[in-house]
Amino acid sequence: MTYIRKTNSGSLFKNNRKIEPSHADYNGTVNIEGVEMYVNAWLNRSEKGDYFSLSFKPKQLSSNTEQSAYVPSQLPDDDEIPF
Repeated sequence: MTYIRKTNSGSLFKNNRKIEPSHADYNGTVNIEGVEMYVNAWLNRSEKGDYFSLSFKPKQLSSNTEQSAYVPSQLPDDDEIPF
């Protein structure tokens, strides 16, 4: 049976494949407003204490998909394009 993640929830797991210091300490998946995404987390320290720094990437994007998956809310009209 396929697991279907609840909307606006996710999971993080210790990254057992970390080789470089720049690789995430934790990774996992989240569902944000119905969009499945990868999440990476780095454990950091500051004078206020430990905290996680996060990054998110849609699962749908791959090298075969168009890079223009994100569409800004306002695109210029054809008349406004200078070429």
